[in-house]
Amino acid sequence: MFLKLGNLTELHLTANELTVLDDRVDNQNVTLPKFNLQGLRSCSLIQIPTFLENQNELVVLELGQNNIQSQMPKWMWSMSRESLKVLNLSQNELTGVEEPRDALPWVNLYVLDLSDNRLRESVPILPAICKLSSLVALQLLSNQMSGVLPQCIGNLSYLDIMNFRQNLLHGTVPDSFRNGSKLRFLDFSQNQLDGRVPWPIERFWRFIDLSDNQFTDGFPSWIGTLPLLRLLILRSNHFHGKWKSLKPILSSQLYELSISPTITFQVFPSINLSNNRFEGKKPNLDGNLKGLNLSTFPTTRLAPSHH
Repeated sequence: MFLKLGNLTELHLTANELTVLDDRVDNQNVTLPKFNLQGLRSCSLIQIPTFLENQNELVVLELGQNNIQSQMPKWMWSMSRESLKVLNLSQNELTGVEEPRDALPWVNLYVLDLSDNRLRESVPILPAICKLSSLVALQLLSNQMSGVLPQCIGNLSYLDIMNFRQNLLHGTVPDSFRNGSKLRFLDFSQNQLDGRVPWPIERFWRFIDLSDNQFTDGFPSWIGTLPLLRLLILRSNHFHGKWKSLKPILSSQLYELSISPTITFQVFPSINLSNNRFEGKKPNLDGNLKGLNLSTFPTTRLAPSHH
């Protein structure tokens, strides 16, 4: 019904029970509209529609929350190379790419969401992503992704959001990560990362979650100097150091500092430092602090999830 609408540029069909009949499109002697926005999120699709192959002006492509179980087809590498800015393939069953490339082709892409799929191998997905120099938001959480973080991952200078939560990544965070000048939201939680944390140089952070890993670093006492930081979650690691190193954070505006098995979201400063390896005399705590746990045992509190 849309084929004759030659001037159509935006098509929103999100949250419907649709079947895309690609064979009917191919058999008709028509010219498809040149879409800028294609919204097919939550439409029960089982594959990436092939009619998108010849779309070269897409800016936004929404295909999340479907039942797409195949690999990303190789024809996607020639689709809207210069125009595409937002690509959402989250919450599907994607297992990888049909034809791996050294770099993803969308040179102006600034939002890439591949979360909640089955991209088990980090190679070649992560190195290919590193070439997206305009990327602002990168979502790869919940993919069972194994392997190590490539050295290039810290060179995405415009990146604002990096979320690798709930994967199987191991090894250390590359030293190049110090270069992340714009990063505000970082989530490496629920992986198997270890070693020291190469904390980025700049101070734009608002949310940091490194919980449920195997980091062995000392506590970054300068965290208290970050004016925008609201959540810091380091629980269930091997962070260590003297209690006095924590004093600079007590006057900060944190909604939560959590270094225990508790994940909460508090609207007042809350500190939980259990299940790590801090030592020495515990500091005197006062001011606006309303939540505190310094034990070495897991704690449980009912509170809304910070996610």
